[in-house]
Amino acid sequence: MAIVGLLALAPNAENLGLLTGMHWYLGFALTLILVIDPPAHSPGRIALVLASRICVWSSPSALVLLPFFGLRALKASDPFLKRWSAAVVLQLVLCAVAVLVFRGTEGTRSGEFDRGVIYGAVEHLMVRGWFAVGIWGRGLGDFLVDWSPLAVDLLGATTMAGLAVMMWRTRGTREVGPILLVVAAGLMTMLSLTRTLYIGELAELDLPRHVRYLTVPTLILIVAGWITLERFFRGRSPRWWWGLFGAHAAVLTLGLVAEKHWARPPGEFRLRDQIAAIEDFHQDYVQVGRPGSLYLPSDVPYWGPVLESMGGVIHRPEDGLLRALELPEDATGWVDSWLGRFRVLEGNKRIEHESWGRLTYTGTELGRVWFSDNDGRQVFTSPLLYPRAWLVDGLDLTLLEP
Repeated sequence: MAIVGLLALAPNAENLGLLTGMHWYLGFALTLILVIDPPAHSPGRIALVLASRICVWSSPSALVLLPFFGLRALKASDPFLKRWSAAVVLQLVLCAVAVLVFRGTEGTRSGEFDRGVIYGAVEHLMVRGWFAVGIWGRGLGDFLVDWSPLAVDLLGATTMAGLAVMMWRTRGTREVGPILLVVAAGLMTMLSLTRTLYIGELAELDLPRHVRYLTVPTLILIVAGWITLERFFRGRSPRWWWGLFGAHAAVLTLGLVAEKHWARPPGEFRLRDQIAAIEDFHQDYVQVGRPGSLYLPSDVPYWGPVLESMGGVIHRPEDGLLRALELPEDATGWVDSWLGRFRVLEGNKRIEHESWGRLTYTGTELGRVWFSDNDGRQVFTSPLLYPRAWLVDGLDLTLLEP
């Protein structure tokens, strides 16, 4: 019951309720398996084997758990625990190989980072986003950062030091304790930092936003904190521990008004402004039967709702803009189409657009045509959106009018 409540109350859990975010919680589940006692009966062991297999092959963040399960496989005396841990290690290795083979060439959008930017983002994520907001909630974090960002750093550093002292004084009471849990969560954060597109913005924001990569580390940190408190105050009255537990839950509850993972009214997504476009999409594409898609801009650029008919269209950058959009090129090198008037430059990827200047074609996803400008900002439009386009500059989304 505590874990279910945590999933609903914890900060940095923007994936709550999203099917596409389920892999984060499967990574959290596999981490919790490290600290539970394995069942002794056959049905429970079968369930454990099947559940761990689903977690391993569903969550990329679970790859950092390989050394921990390897340690358990080496130290376990129970034959089932040893064989099962070794099987998890083998599956994690195979999963890592599969990632390198099948996804190793598809990280072009977030493949280049400045180390200095990463260091700045780590400070914001670890101190402010993880130990301050993650433990005390978004509400207190927003209040303190408005007063002084230094206050958030002080809260995060104090929390981190306090947990470290309590964990160190209660170390050695289990094979896998809170210290290893926090280390695993930190490794998950570092792994996510190498994949996120918003690494630069994280180093500049007062409080990290759009922090789906802190979902699992925050959940693990809170569980590790609960375990540590129980051990540190062991011997006292149970009411003492339950009082701390209840106080923490109350603090997290107070911060829910500032969270983003709860259901929001449709008006916040501006869907009412898109009713006409939705009706046109239904008439022109669904009823007629032609392939198409409609992108409805949301508060998060890449996660806006997409309505599809007959699968939409997907093209890679190497396909080239003309082939992707099936556009003809005239003798002068200029193209007149639904995308306006533009000239194709070298490599059939770069264009000179009459309204937006020089852009590089980066692909077509479900009807949305993506470009990048010389400053690295993303621009996308579609047949239903043009002559307007959305300019994505880090976390900012700007509608470009003709």
